[in-house]
Amino acid sequence: MASYRYTRNITPQDERPPEPPAPPKGRKKWENFWFYHKWHILAALGVALLAVFLLRDIGSRVEPDYVIGVITVDEAVPSGAFTPLEEALAPLADDRNGDGQTVVEVLEYDFTSEDPTMVMANSTRLVGDVQTGESSFYLVDDLAAAQARFGGMFANNDGEALDEEATDVSGVGVAWSACPPLAQLELGDVQTMMGASMGPLQQLLDGYTLVRRAPLEKADEDTQAYLDAGTALFEALTAGAGR
Repeated sequence: MASYRYTRNITPQDERPPEPPAPPKGRKKWENFWFYHKWHILAALGVALLAVFLLRDIGSRVEPDYVIGVITVDEAVPSGAFTPLEEALAPLADDRNGDGQTVVEVLEYDFTSEDPTMVMANSTRLVGDVQTGESSFYLVDDLAAAQARFGGMFANNDGEALDEEATDVSGVGVAWSACPPLAQLELGDVQTMMGASMGPLQQLLDGYTLVRRAPLEKADEDTQAYLDAGTALFEALTAGAGR
């Protein structure tokens, strides 16, 4: 027990526990909250903004009526070189999905890069394309090399899939330059990354071949309808080629 000499001057008020400090109010309360939670708030805002941008992009994206894959395995071409094809081919296609506009999308698969990461990324994209039936047909710069590398994804002009080990592609596909609807298109010049001209896009496409894709083993009704429409477009674009 504490000695009386030490407790004689202590009053009942002195023995009460100290009262907790009053909670902050107004600006001080907000400053405290911000100090302890600012990173959580900023992270949540970042996620919310990303979601808004993604939803806006999805909502504003127009579904293409046709997708055409361009496969480059021989000579490097600047990224985006084939974009003019989207606008040029639209008048030759139809409004397949009935949304009031005809849209053709071009997907570029470049396998000329020395960067293995880029090649792997394009390989992954192309595998997805083949498995889902994304592209209606393909434009290929070196069909023999592409067949040797991606055997099994192409079909002959009758629609029959080429064997994976097939090496004879002499009767497969139709040369771009042999297709009257295509050879007369105004496509402008190919531009380098620095803006310099590499010559007419028509001249570049002169060495490309239109090739039908191999049929999908399993396709739902909508996918098959899309592929059938792609076959009809292929036939229309290659009409008069004298196959």
